Amino acid sequence: MTATEISGLHHVATLVPEVEASAAWYARVLDARRISRLDHHDEAGALTAVILEVPGVPGVLQLRQSDVRLPAGYDPLTLQVADVAALEAWAERLDTLGVPHTGVLVKRTGHGLELPTPEGTVLRFYTAPQGGFGKVEFREGNAGAIG
Repeated sequence: MTATEISGLHHVATLVPEVEASAAWYARVLDARRISRLDHHDEAGALTAVILEVPGVPGVLQLRQSDVRLPAGYDPLTLQVADVAALEAWAERLDTLGVPHTGVLVKRTGHGLELPTPEGTVLRFYTAPQGGFGKVEFREGNAGAIG
């Protein structure tokens, strides 16, 4: 590895109005596990961010407390799944949990499934592009997308 080579993803951060409520949602929906010893606090000791491990995702997810709202439909996190069958399995899981979602959609680079998060952003699952992004067929438009 060269000195300037990126070795992976460290973390993804998103703004949330209520860190505890959002952390509970990600635990319920994605089986995320909180790493409490890495939670962030301000000088007065108030909780400002929680850190979550999400199974299958490199790095961690940081939920940062903020009164600033991200634009409706913004998608700070898109997760990759193997194929349409995996998307269908996610749709079944979300149905079981009572979590609203779009169902499987045809997307620009394959197929996807979208669901709103408690803070109003969009969590997306996309199929892995066959042959990598350089070989994937691109389609304009976003039929059925949230936001």
